[in-house]
Amino acid sequence: MTDSVNGEMSPERVSRILEDANIATADFTDLLNKIDYASPETKKLWREIYSNASDERAKALCLYADLYRHVISGDQSGHVNHGKTMTMYLERMSKCNDQLLRLAELIETASSFDGEVDGDSIYDQIQKESVGKSSP
Repeated sequence: MTDSVNGEMSPERVSRILEDANIATADFTDLLNKIDYASPETKKLWREIYSNASDERAKALCLYADLYRHVISGDQSGHVNHGKTMTMYLERMSKCNDQLLRLAELIETASSFDGEVDGDSIYDQIQKESVGKSSP
C-alpha cells in the first residue's frame, strides 16, 4: 500500500491497481474451480462477493492515495478539510477486507459439509458459530 500512497496516482497507476484486482479475482476463480463440494451457483456467488470486495478495495485505495498525496503536499488545513473523507476511504478498505475474511470463513465452513452445499444452511451454521463465539 505504501508504494501506491507515496507515488502519484496517474491513470496508469490506477489502471495497474484495478488490473491487479482483476488478476486476484481470476486467481480466486481458478481456486474455486478446484473446489468440488460447492454447486456452480454457490461458486458464482462466492466469485461475485470476492470480485466486488476486491474491486471496491482497489478503488478506495486509489481515491485514498490520491487524496493523501494532496493532503501531505499542502498546508495543515488539508488534514482538517479532508480527514473525514480519508477516514471513510480507510474504513471502506477495512470493510472490504472484512468481507474477504468472512468469505474465507464461509468457504471453510462449507468444506465441512457433506454433499451439496446449500447457501442457507451455511449461513445458519455461521450464525450459530458467531453466536457461540460471542457468548462468554
